[in-house]
Amino acid sequence: MQTMLSTMAQSGLRIPAFLLIVADSCDGGLETLARREAARLECNGFSTEGGVWIDGMRASDGSKNQFVNAKILLSSVECASGLVVMSIQSLKRGLPLDKFTAITISPDIDEIDKHKIKDFVGMHTDKSVLA
Repeated sequence: MQTMLSTMAQSGLRIPAFLLIVADSCDGGLETLARREAARLECNGFSTEGGVWIDGMRASDGSKNQFVNAKILLSSVECASGLVVMSIQSLKRGLPLDKFTAITISPDIDEIDKHKIKDFVGMHTDKSVLA
């Protein structure tokens, strides 16, 4: 089984997965932001602290843990392409994937934090980190 999973990962059998990093003090508009960004990226699913959505429907209420919600989203067979939304604070737990298709840092994060985040997440995408 381990060999099969390793072979799949090496052959590029991954769904497109995008990461959006937001400020810790993000307000209640996060679901709206995630929904809009997911549509722009043509993702059929997204996860936030508030839960997991796939094909416009709430798939899970989640655990208030962005890392766990991301894992729920990205392991769902219904998710063809996913957007993971994580706050700066939640990044301290690590990332739910080793590689993302693209990583974006929200413009409301200050420049000093943006540089720290870029250093931390830069190796987890083959593209440049957008800020």
